[in-house]
Amino acid sequence: MIIPINDIEDQFFNVILGLTYIIKKHEIPFNIFKPIGRSNLNKIYSEEISKKKIFFIKNALSMRSAQILLKDKKENELIEKVLEYYEQNKKTKNITFIEGFTEKSDDLSILDLNYKIAVSLNAEILPIFFLKNFCLNDANQAIQELSYKKISFSQIIFLQNSPFQNSYKKLFYDSLEDFIKQKNSRHYKNTYLFEKDEIKIKHMKSVIGCIPFYSCSSIMRTIDICRSLKAKIINYGNIQKFRVKSVVLCTDNALNILKKIVSDEILLMIPSHREDIFTAVFLAIIEGVKISGVLLIGNKNINYNKKKIFASIFKTSLPILKTNLNIIETLLILKKYQFHVYEDDIFRIKIIQKYIGKNINQNWIRSLKNNSIKKEKFSPSSFKYLITSLAKKTKKVIVLPEGTEPRTIKAASICADKKIATCILLGCPKEIYLIAKTMKLSLNKDVKIINPSFIREEYISSLVKYRQKKGMTNSIAKKLLKDNVILGTMMLKLGKVDGLVSGAINTTANTLRPALQIIKTKNNNSLISSIFFMLFPEKVMIYGDCAINTNPSYEELATIAIQSANSAKAFGIQPKIAMISYSTHCSGSGPDVEKVRKATNLVKLKYPNIVIDGPLQYDAATIQEIGKIKAPNSNVAGKATVLIFPDLNTGNTVYKAVQRCGKIDAIGPILQGMDKPVNDLSRGASVEDIVYTVAITVIQSQKE
Repeated sequence: MIIPINDIEDQFFNVILGLTYIIKKHEIPFNIFKPIGRSNLNKIYSEEISKKKIFFIKNALSMRSAQILLKDKKENELIEKVLEYYEQNKKTKNITFIEGFTEKSDDLSILDLNYKIAVSLNAEILPIFFLKNFCLNDANQAIQELSYKKISFSQIIFLQNSPFQNSYKKLFYDSLEDFIKQKNSRHYKNTYLFEKDEIKIKHMKSVIGCIPFYSCSSIMRTIDICRSLKAKIINYGNIQKFRVKSVVLCTDNALNILKKIVSDEILLMIPSHREDIFTAVFLAIIEGVKISGVLLIGNKNINYNKKKIFASIFKTSLPILKTNLNIIETLLILKKYQFHVYEDDIFRIKIIQKYIGKNINQNWIRSLKNNSIKKEKFSPSSFKYLITSLAKKTKKVIVLPEGTEPRTIKAASICADKKIATCILLGCPKEIYLIAKTMKLSLNKDVKIINPSFIREEYISSLVKYRQKKGMTNSIAKKLLKDNVILGTMMLKLGKVDGLVSGAINTTANTLRPALQIIKTKNNNSLISSIFFMLFPEKVMIYGDCAINTNPSYEELATIAIQSANSAKAFGIQPKIAMISYSTHCSGSGPDVEKVRKATNLVKLKYPNIVIDGPLQYDAATIQEIGKIKAPNSNVAGKATVLIFPDLNTGNTVYKAVQRCGKIDAIGPILQGMDKPVNDLSRGASVEDIVYTVAITVIQSQKE
C-alpha cells in the first residue's frame, strides 16, 4: 500500500503513475485498488484494463461516506467495509497496488488511517516522503516519524520538491553515511546501513527511489489552470494545447510588462481593473506576440461586447480566463495545483511516468515478479473477516443460555444482522424485549427467544437417560434443568441447536461441567483443552491451554499441541508451534523443562509434518532477532504462530497480562476436543468478543 507520510499533495499520485508505469513496462501483472475516493488510474489505464492486463478494483467507499464514518467515530466500521469489499472483489493473486487515503480529516490522522487499512489488508507499506531538500535531517525525520508510530516498512521513496544538482543527491547519500558512522547510541545503532550508493535500513528496509524535482512535471495546460481556479472562459483559443511554464503577475506599467514576455509558455495575470495593461497585451498578441493565456483577476465586471479590442482578440488562439478571486487567493490555488495531473493530459502523464519510473530502483521492480515483498502475516481485521465469512456459509443455530444479559442480547442482534448465525436467547421474553428496548435494539427474526419454563419438561427423560449411571432421577433432572446452561447443553446434545456459547455471567466451571458430563469428548480425543486467539496489531496468534488443564502431563501437553495445530489450520493460520518453557533448548534443565521437551518429541514422532520446536522461551519464540541468537537452527523461533504453555498457571497469567497490558483483543477460551462445540466466555467479554465467539462456534459446528 502506497501511503503519503507528509503533505505531498498531487505529487503522491504522480509517484503512483511512475510506479505503475515501470511495473507495467516490466510486464508484471498487477491490480489497482483505491479503498476511499475516486481513482484516476482506471481512466489512464483504460486500454489495459479492457484487455484484462490490469485489473481495477473499484473504490470501496466514496469520500463522503468515509468522512461521515470518521466524523461519527466509526473508524473500525470504515476499515471493516474496506476489507469486506476488497475480499469480495479481488480477482487474481497478482500484486495489488493500493492507493493510500490523501484527503485531510479533522477526525483522524491520515497516516494512522492508512496504516490501519494497510494492516487490515495484510499489505506491505511503501511510504512516500516529501523532502524540502535531499538533506539528512529530513530523511532522518521521515524514518523517525514512522518508528515513533511503530509503522513497519521495507522500502521508502523520497520525493524532492525543488530543483537541485545531481551532485547534491550524492552529497545527501554521503552525509547519511557519515551520520551512520558517527552515531553510537542504542537508538541509532544498526538503524541504517550504507552500501553501493543506496540507503539500506535495518531488515532490508531501503530507499528504492530518490526522485529529484523535474520542472516538466509541473507544466500545466491553460485548461488545467482554468479547472483549478474554476475560472470562467472568456475565449477558448487553444486552451487544451497551450502549456504554462511560468506565471507573470502584471501590476507594473504596460511597457515593462511587455518586456517580460520572453517565452510563449507564459500566463499573464492581469487585474481586471487594469484596462491599460490588458489592452496593451491584446494589441501585442494581435501583432503576433505568443503567450499561453491571459487570466483576468478580481471582481470588476467587464463588458466584453462594448470593447472593440475583445472583438479582435476573440479571433486569435489566445485563451482568456476570468476569476473573481484576488491575487493572493489565485496564487495559493495555483501553487496547490501545480503538480495536479488531469487524466486527459496524455502528454504530461507520459513525461511523469517515464521520469519517475527511471528513478525507481530497477532491482526492486524485478523482485516483484516473485512477489518477494509479500509478508507472511494474518491481521486481526482479516481474521475477523475470515471467521464471519466462513460462518455465513451455513445457517447454524447457536444457543445463548444467558439470554437476559445485555451484552449477550446485543451480540445476538449483531449476529442476526450480519447473518453469522441464528441465535436462541433463553430467558423471559418480556425481560429480554425490555432490555433490548432500553438499548434501542430491534431484534429481527433470526434472534429467537425461548422461555425456558416452557421447554424444560421435554428434556427430563433424556437427561435421566444420559446420566442414569451417575444416579440421575426425574426429580434431580427437573431441578438441574432450571439451570439454563444445562438446558442449553441438552438442546445441543439432542441436535436442537448446533452450538452453545456461555460465560458472560457464569464461571468457566458452570459452563464446562455440563458439557463434559453430557456432550463429552470426540471418539478420538481423550482430552478437552482450550485456546485463545490473540489479536495483535499486525498478526493473530494462538495461546493454549489457558483455561482447562491445570498441570498436563507430557502426553497431554502433546495432545494440546496437536489439537491447537488443527484449530490453527481450520481458521487459516499456518501452525508453527512453540512449546514454551523457562529454557530454550538446552539452556536449562529440570523436570518442568524435561516435560516440555518430551511433549515436543512426542508430537514430532506422531505427526512429523507438524512444524514444532521446544522448549523455547517466550521471547525466543516470538521475536525474530532473539530467536536467531538463542535458537539459530530453529524453524519456529521468532516465527511462532501457536504458543503452548506448560501449565494453566503460566498460560492463564500470560494471556491476561498480554491482553490487558498490550490492550489487545483475546477471543476465547475456544474449546478443543468436544463432540459438539461449546465455548466459554470471559466474564469481562465485550459484545464484539461474544459475536466472534459465536462465529467460531458456527465454524466448529461445520466441521462436525
